[in-house]
Amino acid sequence: DIIGIQSKAIIKTEPHNWITNFEPNYLPYIDFYDEDFPWRYTPAAPNTGLGRLRPWIMLVVLKEDEFKDGKNIANKPLPYIDVPNASNVFPPAEQLWAWAHVHINEDIVKLEDDIENNDANSVLQRFREVLKKNPDLAYSRIMCPRKLAANTPYHAFLIPVFESGRLAGLGLDPAEKL
Repeated sequence: DIIGIQSKAIIKTEPHNWITNFEPNYLPYIDFYDEDFPWRYTPAAPNTGLGRLRPWIMLVVLKEDEFKDGKNIANKPLPYIDVPNASNVFPPAEQLWAWAHVHINEDIVKLEDDIENNDANSVLQRFREVLKKNPDLAYSRIMCPRKLAANTPYHAFLIPVFESGRLAGLGLDPAEKL
């Protein structure tokens, strides 16, 4: 059901467009205003045993020789790319849960000398209190696990993780292909 993302949903991207000297010890990322955005349309159930949920989109950053622009975009809702060696440049699917998180600009753990709290209910309650006080204090982030080489041009793509999203972006009916 999702064919594209409005630009106003994105509050920040790093690196900025046309930057080729991005800090090599940083990772590329996209920040979204809504805290649940990376998981909002995920068709899979969470792995409750491990506390993991794969996001419905992922950020991939590719060198110019690692992809080709899709040639036939007529009657397709979105432009697309062909990535011949996707398994070499895309993050492993089983690790995608680790590259999306919620960032909160206020302490919600509130434990002396400790940065971890295993009481999910108390953390969620404090998270709700922060959002109620100021919804702009939290946002979601999707990162690309690729370290970028210096003075190298890259292209960043936000792409669907699930096959149903890929098919919809190509103008195909996911219900017919699944």
